Amino acid sequence: MSAAQRRAGMGEQPRANHQYSEQRIEAYGVRLRPFRLDDVEDVAAGCADPLTQRFLDGLPDPYTEADARWWITQGAPAAFASGGAAYAVADPTTDRLLGTVGLSNPVPQRGQAEIGYWVAPWARGRGVTTAATRALSEHAFAGGTARLELLTRPENAISQRVALAVGFRPEGYAAPRRPPGAATGGT
Repeated sequence: MSAAQRRAGMGEQPRANHQYSEQRIEAYGVRLRPFRLDDVEDVAAGCADPLTQRFLDGLPDPYTEADARWWITQGAPAAFASGGAAYAVADPTTDRLLGTVGLSNPVPQRGQAEIGYWVAPWARGRGVTTAATRALSEHAFAGGTARLELLTRPENAISQRVALAVGFRPEGYAAPRRPPGAATGGT
């Protein structure tokens, strides 16, 4: 299911080249903050979880603490440097990592990005994903983003419920993405 945020297509002019910052965002009972090295164990555990592995393409399997360290020191900062965002979702009381939410595939000339997330097993069923997605969506729109897309697999009903709860609306099914240079089929 592909979904576009309720404000998409409402005549607003996109703000080109919006750059997200690594500032903290506290809203809806969650804290969005930059990743820290003391998140390594929780990132590794969350990304090694079978459900996360099932629905998040491209994760190393097995996912190790070395992979988590790379994400924290290089991957997440690169998301910000490329015009996107990668926030740790944390409990506002304990600051323990609960998951991640971020913006990828920015298209500045359209004011567009894709939002994605994962939530650790110990944080599921508490509204964390909905809260984090709503907080980052509002932050993105306040910063000039005109359109957010949220892609889920057809069998990921939980993620689809999150998208609907935040205000995304189904637009249809997207063709599977192919790596650059991959054969397109046919003869």
